[in-house]
Amino acid sequence: MTDPNAFIRFLPSFWGQLACAAFALVKIRFVSQTCNMKKEFIFQVERDDNMLVATCHEPEMATQGENLDELIAMIRDLVQCRFDENDERLRWPIRLHFVDDPVLSLQPA
Repeated sequence: MTDPNAFIRFLPSFWGQLACAAFALVKIRFVSQTCNMKKEFIFQVERDDNMLVATCHEPEMATQGENLDELIAMIRDLVQCRFDENDERLRWPIRLHFVDDPVLSLQPA
């Protein structure tokens, strides 16, 4: 087995310490990114004719509703039916991303 830090011994002391600090930063960043992996459902919401359609890509699932209240109820039901009752994902938050964000003006229409 080769020593992963063997090359550092050949560098001058300052550069060796700098390399160790850089490796530590990379390792910390990698670990923090791994710990912050997505633990939420993200549904993209868009209007299709007279319906609101919500699509999640990880894992793949979709539902629709006539209004926002119905859509939210359908999303909750979809997630509950998709996973077993002991599944950790049932505790994940559900984020709605509206594809067509409404734009308001200061003047009434």
